[in-house]
Amino acid sequence: MMLKAEKRVFSAVSSGTAVVDSGTTFADRVAKARSRLGLTKRELASKAGLAPRTVTRIEAGAPVSSESKLALEHALGLLPPTGEVGGDADRDMSDVAIGRRLRDLRRARGSLPLTYLGHAREPLPLSHLACMLGNLTEASLSRIERGVCRPRQGWSDFLTDDYAKTLGFACAKDLGDEIGVET
Repeated sequence: MMLKAEKRVFSAVSSGTAVVDSGTTFADRVAKARSRLGLTKRELASKAGLAPRTVTRIEAGAPVSSESKLALEHALGLLPPTGEVGGDADRDMSDVAIGRRLRDLRRARGSLPLTYLGHAREPLPLSHLACMLGNLTEASLSRIERGVCRPRQGWSDFLTDDYAKTLGFACAKDLGDEIGVET
């Protein structure tokens, strides 16, 4: 949705609204801020927790997900003061980082129990994890892993022993220590 008002363009994003100067795209803002900070694309990608290719694509004008947009805005210091805009700006970056770390751990933990047969381990599908846990839907787990939302009960209650064991940890405390959440 695009609304024009004087010399400003208000562009709606998936879960919030960002104000962008007329003629300035998000790609331009990222490139200018990165240049101003003296960062290479690889350094910015590392700081934002993204792949270097993602930063290159975004600066070239490719569509950007709300998670990547938030990570870049945070890494570049482009977020408006809390409460000024709402939506993504109010999300806590730690939720995004924790969610992504859980996703990486799930993907690293293979669903094939016998790796000595020479087969590459396949990532554990979200549907299987949801079924194993029994109390969350695949959609809920996906939103949590993308950092779109945090668990309703909070991180410490979300990280159960069953969840930890599914990801290959001995207990919830070990998983919490790995991702920086007190359980």
